[in-house]
Order: sequence, then structure tokens, then C-alpha cells
Amino acid sequence: VPGGAGPGGPYGVGTEATSGDIPIGQGFFVKTDVDAESFIVNNTHRTHSTQAYYKDNTEEYDNLLRFVITNQYSHDEMIVRLLPEATVDYDKNMDARKLFPANQNIPQIFTLSPSNQNISINSIPENNQDLILPVGIIAPAGICEISATEQNLVKGRKVYLIDKLLNEETEFNKNTVYS
Repeated sequence: VPGGAGPGGPYGVGTEATSGDIPIGQGFFVKTDVDAESFIVNNTHRTHSTQAYYKDNTEEYDNLLRFVITNQYSHDEMIVRLLPEATVDYDKNMDARKLFPANQNIPQIFTLSPSNQNISINSIPENNQDLILPVGIIAPAGICEISATEQNLVKGRKVYLIDKLLNEETEFNKNTVYS
């Protein structure tokens, strides 16, 4: 990780968080802001580490909400976190764009930025007390459940899920399941 940044980059969070070392048999994505650049990884970049398999990570972070949508086939995650230097729009050094699978049986959850970008990790400013954050869901027919698997907010902050289709508002906490 460039500059010695920690897990998941300089802000330390991911939908399947990392330590900076990628264990054997695990993949990763590289995104660049410019065309025609090369990203070269050769044998000199290998390291030996005791980094565990990423899906086994149970570390929790402050000022973070982790939502999961689940159906009978699979699940997907979305993260919203509060950072003082973030904006409400897409921040290329703090947010992650949503990547969609080819398998349409897997439900998808993501936030929508003001510039209409689909975001799977969305950093927003801490000072937004009453922010409405649009959430997109793509799911096959059938029952899906949305749950908050991690919710570490400053005491007194509340999160509500507003279902515009059914015109329902539900206070969302770590024990809430919405279907």
C-alpha cells in the first residue's frame, strides 16, 4: 500500500478490509485516473506475512455503518462512514465505486452520489446531522433482507431507512432487519 497506508488505503476500511498485504489466492482491483499507465507487480514485490484470509476479519471501525442485503442466493455489502474531510459527493481517495456482478441473482446495495455515481463505500462529512442519503437496491424477484451488521456512530445519532415504494420509515440499528 503506497505511503504505508493501513488497511483499505489511507482511511482503513473496505467491504472486506485488508491489512495492506494480499494473501495468496486473493485478488484485488487497481483503478487509475489516467489512461495508458502500467501497473507492474513482479517477484520482488512478494512479501511473507501472516495476514489472515480477508473474509475472516471482524475488526470494527468508529463512525461507520455497514449494511448487508441478503437473499436465498447470496449477499452484498455497503458502507457509509463519517469523515471530517469528506464531501457528500464521490471522493476518489475516500470512496469506492460499486462494481456489479454478472450474476443477476445476487442482490446489490449501494449509495447514489449527487453526481449519480453508484458507491459501495461512501464517506460523508461528520457535520451533516440530517443528511438523506439515497440508497440503490437491485434484486431479483423474491424476498431480500437488509440489515446493519456494524453501526458505530457517535451517541445520539440515528439512522432511518425510508422506503419510498411502501412509504415507510424505520429506525435502523444494529439489530434491525428490513425485508
